[in-house]
Amino acid sequence: MQGINESRAVGLSAACLGGMRGNTLIAKIVRGCGYVWLVLAGAVVLAGIIGVWVFQGFRAMTALMSPFNVINYLAILVTLVAPGLLALMWADKLDRRAIGSTRQQTN
Repeated sequence: MQGINESRAVGLSAACLGGMRGNTLIAKIVRGCGYVWLVLAGAVVLAGIIGVWVFQGFRAMTALMSPFNVINYLAILVTLVAPGLLALMWADKLDRRAIGSTRQQTN
């Protein structure tokens, strides 16, 4: 009986000290990669817009950023933003799975 209580206390203290996020090293790495991807994607998009403005002029930049240029926005979403967001969602799923396994170990 004493062994069960000790393991429950160890599991609860590990869950409290680790917090709700970042219980696993893999989740931290994936989350970091997701944030890096999003920052780099934002920098690439910004550099592209500035490049179009510098080399082709303001009119070309406004045509590129037109709200009716849906293909441009879809391409940005699919190729640049989606992998970063998927990595962040995956890291959250890994955290939830780690928290669930911690709760199962304590029961």
